[in-house]
Amino acid sequence: MVPALLRLDGCADATQTASMESSSSFRIQKMAEPINPTATGDDDEEQPHKAQADRIVELVWKENVTLFQDQYGDPYARLKNGEHWEIHRLRGRHFRRWLCRLLWQAEHKAPNANAIISALAVLEGKSCFECPCFPLENRTARDDVAIYYDLTNENWEVVKITAGGWEVMKTPPILFRRHAHEQPQVTPVRGGSVELLLPFLNLAEPRFVMLLLVYLVTCLIPGIPHPVPVFHGPQGSAKTTLARMLRLLVDPSSMGTLSLPTTNAELAQQLSHHWFAFFDNVTSLPGWASDALCRGVTGDGFSKRELYSDDDDVIYAFQRCIGLNGINLAAQKPDLLDRALLFRLERIPKESRKSEEDLWEAFMKARPLILGGMFDALSTAMQMRGKIRLAEMPRMADFAHWGCSIAEAMGFSQAEFLAAYFANIGQQHEEVVQENVVAAAIMAFTEGGKTWEGTASELLNALCGIAEAEKIDTHSKWWPKAPNSLSRRLNEVRTNLAEVGIVVELLHDSSGRRCIRITRERKGTDDTGDVSGRSSPSLLPDL
Repeated sequence: MVPALLRLDGCADATQTASMESSSSFRIQKMAEPINPTATGDDDEEQPHKAQADRIVELVWKENVTLFQDQYGDPYARLKNGEHWEIHRLRGRHFRRWLCRLLWQAEHKAPNANAIISALAVLEGKSCFECPCFPLENRTARDDVAIYYDLTNENWEVVKITAGGWEVMKTPPILFRRHAHEQPQVTPVRGGSVELLLPFLNLAEPRFVMLLLVYLVTCLIPGIPHPVPVFHGPQGSAKTTLARMLRLLVDPSSMGTLSLPTTNAELAQQLSHHWFAFFDNVTSLPGWASDALCRGVTGDGFSKRELYSDDDDVIYAFQRCIGLNGINLAAQKPDLLDRALLFRLERIPKESRKSEEDLWEAFMKARPLILGGMFDALSTAMQMRGKIRLAEMPRMADFAHWGCSIAEAMGFSQAEFLAAYFANIGQQHEEVVQENVVAAAIMAFTEGGKTWEGTASELLNALCGIAEAEKIDTHSKWWPKAPNSLSRRLNEVRTNLAEVGIVVELLHDSSGRRCIRITRERKGTDDTGDVSGRSSPSLLPDL
C-alpha cells in the first residue's frame, strides 16, 4: 500500500482533491500506476543538452517521490528511504541535500546552486497548484478510532493507541512533520507503569501526585485544552530536573527546557514547533505572554510577515501542552491561573540527594517502562471514557473527563481524581486573591463578613485606605488609578473571589446610578486547606 498523494506524473481530479482537503487525517489508499513523464524515446538515454535543473526534475520523477502541500499551503515531499517513508519540506535543507545526492549518484556531477533553485521552483509549483492538501501533525494526532504518537526515530515509526491496545507502526495513516530540535523517543516496553516515575517526584503535597501522573498521560491526547503545570519551590527542589523528565517522556528534544522569549512572534514560533513547551526559571510573566500562553492552551493561530517578502504570511496554528517553573509562582494573572495545575516542590535534604549521573541513569532505565505504562493507561482509558459521567464540569472540562478515565485506568477512582483536581483549583483561587493587589485589598476590606455597597469611586477611596494599612503596594501597575479601571480589575477576579466566599455584584441603584455591592460569606476551610469546601483525602498514603 502506498499513499494516495499526487506523484509528479499524475494529478488528482477535483472531487478527489476536495475530499482529501476536507479530511482531518492522511489515509493510505491505492495510488495509480505512474505515467512515463517523457513524451518520446528512452528517458535513460544521455541527454547532455539538457540543463542541470531539468535533469534533476527528471531524476526526481523516476524516484518513488510524492508531492503534496500541508494545511498552510507549504510544499512537501514524501520519499522512500530504505524500508521507511520520510516527510520533508521542499524548502528545507534535508531535501536540498537529497537532490544533490540524487544527481551525484546518477551522473557523478555536483549541481550548481542555480540548478537546485530552478528545480525546486518547478517542484514547488507542481506541489502547490497540482497536488492535494494533507495536514501535517506535530508529535500526536488522532482519528475516529485511534491516537497516534510519533516516536521521531530514524525509522519514522509511530505508536498507534486504540481501546484494544497499542502497537508500533512503520507506515502510519497519519503524516507527521519533524522539527530540527526533536530527538528520537525510546522504544516503549510493555508491562511497565506510569507509577515508576514516583521515585523521581518531589512534590510537597502527596495528594497531588496522582494528579501529575494523570496529567502526564493526557499529554498524549491531541485536540483538547491541557492545563498548565506550574512548579514552584526553593532552589534545590529539582524543578528543572522534573521538567526535563516530563519533557523526555512526552516530547524529547535537544532543548530540554525553554527560556521565555521576549516577543509574541518568537513565542508563537516556539509553541508551533514544540508539542510540550516547558519554560524554565520564569520569574514573572508579562501580560502579553500570559495572554499568549492562554491562547496556546485553548488553541490559537498567529501570522507574521515572511522574511524577504512584502505581503506574504507565515502561519502558525497550535494547541499545545505548556509548563512553567520558578522559585515563586510564575503564573499570576487570573485567566492563566484558571488553566493551571499548581505543584509545590520542597528542597531536597542533603541526605537524600543523588548525583546527576546516578539519577539520570536510573531514570533512563525506567523511561521505556514508564512510556509503555502511559500507552497502557491511555488505551484502557479509551475503553472507559464513554462510561464516565460528571455531575459538574470544571473550567478544563475535557481534561477532567479524560482525567477521570485515566485515573480509573491507573487503579484510582473517579472521586479521588476529582477531589484532588478540585483541591488544586481551590489553591488557584487562593493564589489569585493573595497575589492580586485588588483581591487582597477586597479580602482585607470585607474581613468579618460585612456587606458594602457604593460607587466605584467610593470603593476605590476605601480600598486605598485599606491598602495603606495592610502595606499593599498601590504603586503596582495592577493597582487601579481611576474608578473605571477598578471595575475592570474587579471583573478579572470576581470568579476567584466568589470561590473564597466574596460575592462582587455590579448593578444599578434605585436612582439608576451604577454601583458595586460586595458581600462576604462565612466559609469554612477543611483540614487540607481546600477553600472550595470539598474534602480532599490523601490519595497516595503509601508513597
